[in-house]
Amino acid sequence: MLGWTLFIAALIAVLLWRWSWEAFLAEPVYSGMVFGSLLLTIPISLAVRPLLLRRYWRANALLRQPFKGEVSEQGITWNIDGVSSNHVPWDLLLRYRASRSACLVYVGVNQFFYFMPHYFASQADWERFTTLVASRLPRK
Repeated sequence: MLGWTLFIAALIAVLLWRWSWEAFLAEPVYSGMVFGSLLLTIPISLAVRPLLLRRYWRANALLRQPFKGEVSEQGITWNIDGVSSNHVPWDLLLRYRASRSACLVYVGVNQFFYFMPHYFASQADWERFTTLVASRLPRK
């Protein structure tokens, strides 16, 4: 959804660059329809994004199950209570993406294990985890 918003913004920029002020004045109704609808698409798409994410969260019961994980020199073990257990060695993990508030470790193109600082006992444990991940995987 964010990609769509950026695409619309880029399209508006290109159209503004290609058209001249005289073109706007020559056909104001057409220009207003094109740019007005494109300009309305941006705030609408930004407003709809959180709603879609919330809907996805509510629809996917597996994401809401309690889970535990372990990270070691061998790999990552991810346990969803009463559902499944996965141990994935480092060489089967693809990449990672990290910020101050989350770390995603990618297992597939759109599949990842997610880690957040409050999952760890201390800030030092979080930093050790992110250092281990960074030493084992390429950044996305």
